[in-house]
Amino acid sequence: MSRITLGKASKIFFILSILALIINVVILSVSQSSSEQREWWVNHTHTVINLSKSLLVELNNAETGQRGYLLTEKKSYLAPYGQGTQSARELLQTLMQKTSDNATQQQRLTRLSTLVNKKFDELQLTIDLTTDDKLDQAMRIVNSDLGKDLMSEIRAVITAFEKQEQVLLAQRQAQYTTTKTMSMVAIVVAVSLLFLLIIFATLITKRNVIDPIISLTEQAERYASGKQQTFAVKKAVAEVNQLAKMLSTMSQNLRDSIEELVSAKSRAVSSEKAKGDFLANMSHEIRTPMNGIYGGLQLLKRESLSDAAQNILERSMTSCKNLLVIINDILDFSKISSGKLHIEESSFQLPATLEMILSDLSPVASEKGVQFTVNNQLEHDFWQGDPVRLNQILLNLCSNAVKFTEEGSVELLVAKSEHSSGVNFYVKDTGVGLSEAQINNVFARFEQAEASTTRKFGGTGLGLAITKSLVDLMSGTITVESELGKGSTFDVFIPLLPAEEQVKEKVDDVNIDKAISGKRILLAEDNEINQIVFESMMEPYDVKLEVVENGQLALESIEKEQPDLVFLDIQMPVMDGKDACIKIRKRYKNLPVIALTANVLATDVKQYLQLGFDEHIPKPFDFSDLKSVLIKYLQK
Repeated sequence: MSRITLGKASKIFFILSILALIINVVILSVSQSSSEQREWWVNHTHTVINLSKSLLVELNNAETGQRGYLLTEKKSYLAPYGQGTQSARELLQTLMQKTSDNATQQQRLTRLSTLVNKKFDELQLTIDLTTDDKLDQAMRIVNSDLGKDLMSEIRAVITAFEKQEQVLLAQRQAQYTTTKTMSMVAIVVAVSLLFLLIIFATLITKRNVIDPIISLTEQAERYASGKQQTFAVKKAVAEVNQLAKMLSTMSQNLRDSIEELVSAKSRAVSSEKAKGDFLANMSHEIRTPMNGIYGGLQLLKRESLSDAAQNILERSMTSCKNLLVIINDILDFSKISSGKLHIEESSFQLPATLEMILSDLSPVASEKGVQFTVNNQLEHDFWQGDPVRLNQILLNLCSNAVKFTEEGSVELLVAKSEHSSGVNFYVKDTGVGLSEAQINNVFARFEQAEASTTRKFGGTGLGLAITKSLVDLMSGTITVESELGKGSTFDVFIPLLPAEEQVKEKVDDVNIDKAISGKRILLAEDNEINQIVFESMMEPYDVKLEVVENGQLALESIEKEQPDLVFLDIQMPVMDGKDACIKIRKRYKNLPVIALTANVLATDVKQYLQLGFDEHIPKPFDFSDLKSVLIKYLQK
């Protein structure tokens, strides 16, 4: 009896060990592949960092060659200049190729390429002047600090570029270490299981194969000698059959386990996609009716209202904006968590951003009896960076400061960084303040200073967490100093670079009247309220507006009479905006088509532009956004 129990136990343990070994081998294979990939990315990042350092070396070599020639007028000194310029351009091209997957770094390299070309132009000009016996003119250029300022900007861009790569390197090294550890653990477990399997395979083979065969042989010998022993033969055959059944069951169990692993992976992928689809749909379903509400409120502002009615109107518009902030916080949280949020780079006017923040928060602060001021100490107005995300960072911090300040003041101080190339933004308040324990958790998700904060002040608890993530993505830093009952100071450093001044035409009613007078505009929109809002916004102007309910009707309208500008909603019955745009582009290459939609995810916007849309306006939209688009595409 004990022998049978031991045999069954051995068989069960053998099956389980094989299952564990197979699963472990699968894990080992996956982790090994992942480890190799992680290692490749770590080496790739090291290469990119070394290339950027080499680029700076070559630029210095080129400048050294230029200075040597200016001092000696011997052409032999130009060798480092020629080599440096050629190598620098090759390194820039290589860096562009190796960072093609990173939009932010690509933008930095584009900016860097512009600066490097300007630097080479400056160097070449001084060399040409020296060659033409105009050394005095060449030296005036050298002494003008033009070259020095260009090198300072170049170093700042390279520093920001390398800082971002260092962040990526730390992340990739951590991921590589984790996967490597998993691989080592998998190897140890696999070897241990294999050793056990050899032992149990030996035991099981002896008991279930060798012993029955020996028994069969003995029975055959006895049978040959005339002794009938059929019972033992049947018993031995039964044991061999039992072994076959056991192996078949084990094989089926293995198949079931592998299928379950594949199914689990598929469910995980589906779950992530479902989450993304849910957030996108939620955003669309909320933004669509909000466009009708917010648009209607904008139209009411045109009317002559009493002071009381005007006050209610302003409060309603503020509530709409607050709801949008909550929606955007949830979407940003999702994008940051999945690594899908990217920082853009463009030239923008910082005072305009600061003025917008002052305009948004001053009424709220005044209502509480709190003084809100913006103190801009920068001499330069135009900077290179992401104005949308910078505005989001500052608005989050300033609105929080106003929210948690019952009396006193809130100040946004903007100053040139004393230690690095960039700008410091200080948000100071005389509010409730934070304890040391609260400071440690202030940037955590779904955390607020105290349990009652959400009930008292509202909010999602995501604002500061998102702010911290955005600052990190911009290669900046954020710190906080605070004392309970005395207020807080948030210090944000962003490595912004000075940009060339750009002249922007002011959008006013005179400009728009002139631009769109007599033009034909087509709107495809299935929501009746949004149709009414758009029509009402266009009513004061001399335009021919046609409104249809879907993409198919839009195509039919264009075939009858081609409009000057087309606005398409995306989600419509019969034919959606995407299919309509594709068909329009096939026949009307130069007809401007604008996506006017509640779909605001970056992936969606990118897809629309790839399909052929000229621009994207998110719902709910401000009339000022609509004005800008009308002038841009209709002004001749």
